[in-house]
Amino acid sequence: MAQARQRVVSAPDTRLVVLSLEESPDLDSTALEALEEFCSWLSARGGAFRLARLKGQAREALMRAKLAHLPTMALDYPSVDDAVRGQGVSPNQLLTT
Repeated sequence: MAQARQRVVSAPDTRLVVLSLEESPDLDSTALEALEEFCSWLSARGGAFRLARLKGQAREALMRAKLAHLPTMALDYPSVDDAVRGQGVSPNQLLTT
């Protein structure tokens, strides 16, 4: 998450960060804490966070964790493209990694 934070800082107009978790079948407590911290930080900057290609166990872990700045609707994108199109974000406001 440190790299994503640096990228947002270097592109202050960023309003959306999309993270693809296709290679992460599950999330441990450390990952959940890092996601919560990043989502809170991003939200304070006026940004939104969405997850794409989330596996079942990872989604269940996020649902149990009830992260304050990561609503359930931010978890249900089958692709990065779908996550980007979720609410009409313009290309110059998108952080890509």
